[in-house]
Amino acid sequence: MIRGSSGVKLVFIDTHIVPTSFDFNSPSQDTIAIVGVDILRAGTTLCFALHNGAKEVIPAIDSNEAMTIYNRLDKEKVLLCGERNCFKIEGYHLDNSPYNYTSEVVQGKSLILNTTNGSFLFKKGVGIKNFFIGSFLNVSSLWKAILEQIKKDSSNRIVLICAGNNFGFAYEDVIFCGCLIDLFKQSFVSNEDVYLNDASIAAVELYQLHRNNLLDFIKTTYHSKMLIELGFERDIDFAFEINKVSVVPVANGFSFVGLI
Repeated sequence: MIRGSSGVKLVFIDTHIVPTSFDFNSPSQDTIAIVGVDILRAGTTLCFALHNGAKEVIPAIDSNEAMTIYNRLDKEKVLLCGERNCFKIEGYHLDNSPYNYTSEVVQGKSLILNTTNGSFLFKKGVGIKNFFIGSFLNVSSLWKAILEQIKKDSSNRIVLICAGNNFGFAYEDVIFCGCLIDLFKQSFVSNEDVYLNDASIAAVELYQLHRNNLLDFIKTTYHSKMLIELGFERDIDFAFEINKVSVVPVANGFSFVGLI
């Protein structure tokens, strides 16, 4: 076990600004947890759906895969969910606005989630052990769950992967990574007990720069401005409600369920 200057386990945190920079086929053997991030909006939606009693959330790359999965399951207990280019897909039960995933709608249901950005990342991660979904809604619960893993496991690397916007930089995802990393840094005796790659350092600096006016700042960025112009400002407000839920979504090989 590698130890930091204070004698505790040295923890490495790697941030990937876009999912294509990470090798999903061979994650490092010292990886203790991987966190998939899509703040606007799929990750937030997934967290809120599981919080409200959805049985599971199944990621699908596209509409063809979503329909294939849907046709294999009991249609009385399944909902087709998601969007393309921000808007609900024709014939689907739900769009990608998280506040629509109420307990009355999703309780006990399997949700098939097909979105523009998040689904690619979530589909890549669903078969990987200890692949979690993070959002501002569950950031403290996620942080605590990973800390427990650190205490129990000899592995020492945390990987944060942003869905981005059309495989490009997305401020909201990177700033969330900075928020989560900031919590980890506060958890250790010394900052030297946490080793950050350059993307992680940048994420923390962005978060600390804007933490006092986070929502106002995010609304000035490209992705948020696009959503606002299309009538989805409420989605942004919702996505930045910090610690609204305690559920921690984790991959089980086929879908995401609440960590037990």
